[in-house]
Amino acid sequence: CENISKKLRKKGVLSTFYHAGLTYRQRKIVERGFEKGKFTTVVTTIALGAGVDFPASTVIFENLAMGIEWLSVAEFHQMLGRAGRLGYHDKGKVYLLVEPGRKIFAGQKETEEQIAFDLLTKPIEDVDPVLDVIEEEEEILATIVAFQKVSIADDKMIFANIIGRVSPLPDNMRALRKMRMIEVEDKVIFPTKLGKAIALSFLSPAYAIRLVQEIERKRNRDFEEDFALTMAIKIQPFKSAHLAPRVHGDIVRTLKTNVSTNIFSGAILDLYSGHGWGRRSPTKMIIDTFAIWTKEFFTCKCADRPFCNCGEISLSKKLVELRKLGYSPIRITSEFSKKYNIQIYPGDLYSWLDALVHNLNAIERIAKVLNEIELQKSAKNFTKDIEKPKVQ
Repeated sequence: CENISKKLRKKGVLSTFYHAGLTYRQRKIVERGFEKGKFTTVVTTIALGAGVDFPASTVIFENLAMGIEWLSVAEFHQMLGRAGRLGYHDKGKVYLLVEPGRKIFAGQKETEEQIAFDLLTKPIEDVDPVLDVIEEEEEILATIVAFQKVSIADDKMIFANIIGRVSPLPDNMRALRKMRMIEVEDKVIFPTKLGKAIALSFLSPAYAIRLVQEIERKRNRDFEEDFALTMAIKIQPFKSAHLAPRVHGDIVRTLKTNVSTNIFSGAILDLYSGHGWGRRSPTKMIIDTFAIWTKEFFTCKCADRPFCNCGEISLSKKLVELRKLGYSPIRITSEFSKKYNIQIYPGDLYSWLDALVHNLNAIERIAKVLNEIELQKSAKNFTKDIEKPKVQ
């Protein structure tokens, strides 16, 4: 979106860009600038549908894909709903720039014009409000933190109004107490400091307690230099890494069948392990690509390598390493394509870096509660490296 914005400015359009890679301060500058008329156009990613509320008269879809997936009907309607504001405009206008015959990757059945027709005619998908146990615990903890204290006798309806909850409330409470997220005193429920930190971080208590336990296991030993980063990445490693079209095309031609483009899919990891080729042999390009991956990403000694998550974590760390060197997301994607034959969409990388910053903030909060000062500082420093890297 940055490139499109720059081209528009060269044409005399007062344009700027907005995406998940911007800091909070930068986002506010864009929002206020648009409201005051400093910018007439904002080129944005999926962030448009994630809480941004520009008073725009028109929404233009430059394409109908988000990374390697087509937009869903719900996502499409959420974005087009930004067009037109009561009290500002008589009507909202939406334009779709569709390229007939376009596909996101080779072998895909749907073309962009077919997707456009579906988005314009199909109803929004139904939402299933039923929560599983982990989601229930997260919602209940968030409710307790929001109210600060809840009386078991007087405030039962607070929990009854949580949509989709099906488990008995006493079971949820016992689980949260066992995980040290809440305390009960004189039939009044209070969130603990840890519970507050977890709720503010939008983590599920069940997953967060595993992070806490991993930190506590390291207490009597020194933390690795990148321990905070590793923990944050484990919450959500980068998975949207795809084979470069030239390598994917080689594999499809060799096997004479279509395969997934995602390098962490079972099919590609099978091929990487030497299985699935039958009597056919991989080309030199494929062998060379897999050899680079072995050197850079699949370096662990796990028994189930490469099917463990070590490859995802190593690749994620490489993305952060390049970001720390001052590389923009667009430059990082270009570097991965040239060096590793891996295709990454800038929009996916923007979104992941934004999520990684939030996860680092979560590690920082947990470390503060556990009085792990060095870990807290480390998480804060990694956040700065991502948001404001030092250009070499």
